[in-house]
Amino acid sequence: MGRSAYAWLARRGYRLAYALLRVYWFVARPHKRGVRCVIRRERDVLLVRHSYGDRGWMLPGGRLKRGETPAAGARREIRQELGADLDDWRQLGSIVSRESYKHDTAFHLEAELGEAVLDVDSPEFDEVAWCSPAELPEGASEALLEAERRGFLGGGAAAP
Repeated sequence: MGRSAYAWLARRGYRLAYALLRVYWFVARPHKRGVRCVIRRERDVLLVRHSYGDRGWMLPGGRLKRGETPAAGARREIRQELGADLDDWRQLGSIVSRESYKHDTAFHLEAELGEAVLDVDSPEFDEVAWCSPAELPEGASEALLEAERRGFLGGGAAAP
């Protein structure tokens, strides 16, 4: 199977899995914990647009495993999604929301990219871009806008 056929099929798989998760969330009303990662390169932050779910610009990240700390989860998610092993994570705060029938706690952490190299060629993402926190792109997700309102993108200590 060619690379473009694999990417097309993988994107459809992500979308199907997301649709099935929404059904589960409606029935079970779970409490979920995850991480959103503010990866910095000088003054810019890395933003992604997923190929499934909310297609707005957001911070990379994902779900925490049972018993996993936010820092360990951030490191694992960025290693899996973007191929970079960043180990110096600083917690900025968390945002609690009720969306899609689930109770979500998203821990926001930050790390500097430094000399690490990202592998952004993943079917999980439609787009990946570096952006100034002062000029978020059109189509920013509500979660990204809330992180910005709380000061999580500003590079300093954020409000709780």
